[in-house]
Amino acid sequence: MFRSAAALAAACLAVPATYAADAPDPAPRWLSAQVFAPTHAFAPPPAPGSVEERLDLDRLRALIAATPPARREQADWDGKHEEPAIFDQALGQDLAKLPIPWRC
Repeated sequence: MFRSAAALAAACLAVPATYAADAPDPAPRWLSAQVFAPTHAFAPPPAPGSVEERLDLDRLRALIAATPPARREQADWDGKHEEPAIFDQALGQDLAKLPIPWRC
């Protein structure tokens, strides 16, 4: 039993070491503008006056109509008060106490 547990532990420890040895460059890589261009990632907007545009706008109006008034008021307030506090609850911390890159 002990030998099996020891062999399993050794195998688990060896897998990350093997992967790290095979990785050519562990540094993070960023996508270039050529690789990730918005025109490659997103479809162009529908042509003005087209059926597709009308359908998109109808869907948008339906979403807005189905949204509770309290949520619309909150979204309106958030739009008028662009500050990090709107993300505090989601992130679980007071972003105003962190460095101030959001003001730039």
